Amino acid sequence: MTQADFDKIQQELQIKLPAHYIKFMENPSGAFVQLKALAPHQPFLYEHAEELIKINQHLGFHGSDTFIKQRLCIGDNGGGDFYLIDLQTPDDPRVFLLDHEETVAIAYDAATDTWDWDQVEYAENISTHINETLEMFNIEL
Repeated sequence: MTQADFDKIQQELQIKLPAHYIKFMENPSGAFVQLKALAPHQPFLYEHAEELIKINQHLGFHGSDTFIKQRLCIGDNGGGDFYLIDLQTPDDPRVFLLDHEETVAIAYDAATDTWDWDQVEYAENISTHINETLEMFNIEL
């Protein structure tokens, strides 16, 4: 992605992208290139601004008036589960897995309207997310 892409995302979604996300997307790892070659139609990490904007406008998690607040969907696994990063704490580089069947039961407390995101941490950062996805395909780096 380019600076114009980041500007468009921030303007369209009215958010500030975390520096760690911009840094990764400006210069994706070799592992990401390898993953795209392996699964070119699988959006484990959205690489186009329009795609990221569209899914986030649909989900609405980037807002503060939604069920899931201040999270940006950066990819999905093709099975209805989404990979999210934190917008409220931009220095937190972790990637979270929003599993459409389990996450609410595991991490959401309806009585306090709070989430325990530690329960659904998927990877310590975006690079690890990509590496772990490659491992699912039994691809060594």
